[in-house]
Amino acid sequence: MPRHSKWFIFLPCQLNWLLADSTTVVTSDDFYILGILTSNVHRIWVKAQSSTLEDRTRYTHNTCFETFPFPQFPCTGEAFGSQPLNTTKDGRPNASPLPIVEQIRATAQELHDYRSTQMERKQWGITKLYNEYFYEPTSQLFKLHAKLDAIVMQAYGFKPDDDLLEKLLTLNLELAEKEKRGEPVVGPWAPTQS
Repeated sequence: MPRHSKWFIFLPCQLNWLLADSTTVVTSDDFYILGILTSNVHRIWVKAQSSTLEDRTRYTHNTCFETFPFPQFPCTGEAFGSQPLNTTKDGRPNASPLPIVEQIRATAQELHDYRSTQMERKQWGITKLYNEYFYEPTSQLFKLHAKLDAIVMQAYGFKPDDDLLEKLLTLNLELAEKEKRGEPVVGPWAPTQS
């Protein structure tokens, strides 16, 4: 992702690409991580935590990425019903990966495939694609982002009418306290079954 941009859209890249120093790179091949970083939740955090360069927003790893609180698992609560995410409906441990993680992963892959196809077909870059379709409610790009955003919100246990920045800041502070006490937190990796 470019460090200075209107759109902070992470894209998978080839290992043999030579990336410039004005590029932010997250070394993960997991579409779960791509989904979280592509979500509106992350964009809200970036908007609040970023700096600027002239008239462009500047994504900085130390304020936008390193401070970003990833969803914590296992999670229970209203957003997920009464059962923890890592159990089946009858309360037994779920042998498969966390369902919400798989939903984020699959939706991020679907979004990536769609964007790649459209950019190839139209011979456009990602900026032109987003300028044309991101805010168009009838576009597939808009619909896929809305789908991804809803699943990510569910992973956090956030509700649509929540103040997302306030919720993220509260989570950030809670996780910082847990880290100080030596307690584990989920960072920029997919959670596993406990």
